[in-house]
Amino acid sequence: MTIMKRIKMLRDKFGKIVEYIKKKKFFFIALAIILIAGGSYFIFKDDSTATSQYTYSTVTKGNIVNSITESGEILSTGNIDVTSTISGTVGDVYVNNGDTVAIGQKLFYVTSTATDEEVASAYSQYLTAVKNYNTAELGKKTLEGQIESAKQSVYDAQDAVDEKNEKVASGENNPKTNEPYTQNEQNSIDAALNSAKISLESKEMELENYDQSLAASSASLKSAKLAYDATQDGVVTSTGEGIIQNVSITTGDTVTASGSSQTSNSSSTGSTSTSSTSSTSSSSSSALMTIKTSSEVWLKTEISEVDIQKINTDQSATITLDAIADKEFHADVERIDTTGTNSSGVVTYNVYLKMTDATDEIRPGMTSTVSIETEKKEGVLMVPNAAIKSYKGGKAVQIQNSDGSVVYQVVEIGIEGDSFTEITSGLTEEQTILTSNTADNTTSATSSQSSTGTMGGGMMMGR
Repeated sequence: MTIMKRIKMLRDKFGKIVEYIKKKKFFFIALAIILIAGGSYFIFKDDSTATSQYTYSTVTKGNIVNSITESGEILSTGNIDVTSTISGTVGDVYVNNGDTVAIGQKLFYVTSTATDEEVASAYSQYLTAVKNYNTAELGKKTLEGQIESAKQSVYDAQDAVDEKNEKVASGENNPKTNEPYTQNEQNSIDAALNSAKISLESKEMELENYDQSLAASSASLKSAKLAYDATQDGVVTSTGEGIIQNVSITTGDTVTASGSSQTSNSSSTGSTSTSSTSSTSSSSSSALMTIKTSSEVWLKTEISEVDIQKINTDQSATITLDAIADKEFHADVERIDTTGTNSSGVVTYNVYLKMTDATDEIRPGMTSTVSIETEKKEGVLMVPNAAIKSYKGGKAVQIQNSDGSVVYQVVEIGIEGDSFTEITSGLTEEQTILTSNTADNTTSATSSQSSTGTMGGGMMMGR
C-alpha cells in the first residue's frame, strides 16, 4: 500500500470520529461537568472525621513572680587569698590553720633571693617613678594656679562687656577715651571676653589630661615600689581579720612576689616589704594561705536601659553559678548605677547585689545567672500564659460548654509572670479552661482530652 493511500485511510477515520463527537456533544459536556464537580467535592469537602484536640488547664491559686534574668560575675568573697610580696625563701611561718589573726599580724618571713644587680635596678626604677610622679603633681598644681588666673580674666572681661553695654544703652561715653564707643571698641571688648573663655576652657581640658597623667604616674610608682619591695627581706602581714585556712607553705619553700589587685566594692592598698598582698579578688599566683573573714559576697550584673526602671534596691534575686551545679543561692539588690555604659549603641547599667547564703565554694570571677524579682503576688487566681487570648480589644480565655462548643470568656488580668498570668475577674478557682487546640485525625495524647464542636464567640487572635 502506498503512502498516499495510508494518509487517505487515516483522514477518513478521523473524519468519522469528529462526526461522532458532534452527534454526542451533550454527552461529553455532561461528563465534563460531573468530573469537575467531583473534583471540587474532594478538594473542598469538610472532613467530618477530623477531631479537635484540646489541651485543658485548671484555674488555680498560687504565687506569680515576674523577674529579669541576666548574666553576672562574682566580685568579692569573704576569703582573702594571701600571697607573698617578696620573691625568695620562706623562713619562719607564724600561723597555723584555725588561728585567728588581726590586721597587721605577722604571717610569715621571706628572705629575698634577688641579686645585687636586681636590687639596684629595681631601686633605680623606683626613684625614676618617684621623680615622674612629683613632676606630674607639680605640673598639675601649676596648671590649677593658671586656671584660677584664667577664671579671673573671664570675670574681668565680663565686667567690661557689662559696663560697655550699659553705657552704650544710656548714651554715655567710653571712660577711657571720653568719646562715644566706636564699633571697633565694642567688638574688641566682646572679643576679649570670648578669648578669655576659650583660654579657660583650654586650660580646664589640659587639667583633665594632667589628671590622667598623674593617675598613670601614681600607678607606675606603686608598681615600681612593689617591684623594689620584692627584692627586700621582710615579713608578710595580714590585711584582714579572720581565721587562717589552707596554709600551704613551710620553712624553706620558694615563693614569688605577687602584686595586689582591687575589686569594685573593696580596695587593697599597695603593699610594702612588710605587708601582705592579699585581697578579695583573684591573684596572679596561688594563695599561700587563706583568711576567712566576715566580709560579704558581692556580685555585679548589667541591666539594659529598657529594664533598669524596674529594678530597685532591696529586691530579691536567685543566683546560679556555672561552676557550682545543682545549687541555688540568694541575694539582695544593694546598689544601682545612675550612669549607664554605652557599648556599640547598647546602654546598660551596673547593678550590685549582696549574697545572703554564700558558701566557701564561691570564688571571685565566677560567672553567674542572676534572676531579679521585679514583681510578686501571692495567693492569687492564675492561669498559664498560653491560655490568655486577645479578644475584642481586651483579654479572654476559651472554655468548653457542655454541648462541646468552645466560646470565649472575657477576663480581667493583673500581673503577667514568667509562666502564669493573674486573673482578677471572669473566672473562678478550679474552673476548666483551654490552653490550646489542634485538628487531627489521630487519637488524643494522654495529656489532652478530645472533643468535637464549633468555635464560638468570635475569631481567635494571637495574644
